[in-house]
Amino acid sequence: SHLLGVAKPDPRIFEAFSARTGFQGARTLYFDDNATNVEAARAAGWSAEGIDPLLPTTPQLLAYLRSHGFEA
Repeated sequence: SHLLGVAKPDPRIFEAFSARTGFQGARTLYFDDNATNVEAARAAGWSAEGIDPLLPTTPQLLAYLRSHGFEA
């Protein structure tokens, strides 16, 4: 966020990321442990999933990747 001059959950961060990288929201799978940021990403058109910081991260990521059609 410091490189783009705006921070989550401000919708401009998602727009700035897309503009800078060329990846549009629908092609972006975003993970965060903050529910507000996940909802902001979804509102921006991104696929977004919440990570529970009290549980092991890797199994959560693998499950979400599979649910989005990725093979792990």
